[in-house]
Amino acid sequence: MEIYRDYIAGVQFARPDFTKLSIDDPLALVWEQDNKYDARAIRIDHTATGQKLGYIKKIDNLLIHNSLADGNLLEANLTFIAPLDSDGTPMTPPYESLVVAIKATPKESAPDTEPISSDGNE
Repeated sequence: MEIYRDYIAGVQFARPDFTKLSIDDPLALVWEQDNKYDARAIRIDHTATGQKLGYIKKIDNLLIHNSLADGNLLEANLTFIAPLDSDGTPMTPPYESLVVAIKATPKESAPDTEPISSDGNE
């Protein structure tokens, strides 16, 4: 199920090579625990080239952070790349040049485990 779709923040600082990107490319979501601006910062990397593309917007990253922390499987893909001019530069402002979509698959409990009761006894 898709849980998020929006522009990638910080593209103007990451300055990726747009000519190496394609629609539907898989993306990696990386929690930057030591990020000095945001303890829940989720970096978005292009899986095939290893390029940093930017971040989930700070205002939205709690949902993605909590989904990762809860052990849900997240799949991210590039869903929009702005048209490029002749030198490979986006023809839109950087903050409108790339869109990520994220799908979540809830973690499944192992079939051979039983829940623990609220008093701590099995």
